[in-house]
Amino acid sequence: MWKWRGETGITISGENFPYPHSTMKLIINGESRELGPVSTLSDLIAQLGMKPDRVAVELNRELIPRDRWPATLLSDGDKLEIVHFVGGGSSKQRS
Repeated sequence: MWKWRGETGITISGENFPYPHSTMKLIINGESRELGPVSTLSDLIAQLGMKPDRVAVELNRELIPRDRWPATLLSDGDKLEIVHFVGGGSSKQRS
């Protein structure tokens, strides 16, 4: 039996927690995606192959600070907006 106590003091437990299903359905940037088992926001970012220092994540309309990603549990049906920052551009003006 798994047991987890979050930052809020809420205890979550269950026989199969934190991996209740072999896949998880998430809505990412408006697109429904079925992913392998992920339990935290950090796991998701790693599974998507994104660099954590170049990403901002909103989970169910709440911006989640990067330092909370390892403790932020995901649930089937969660809605995420992920913004990936890219560098580039030029300081030269075009005529």
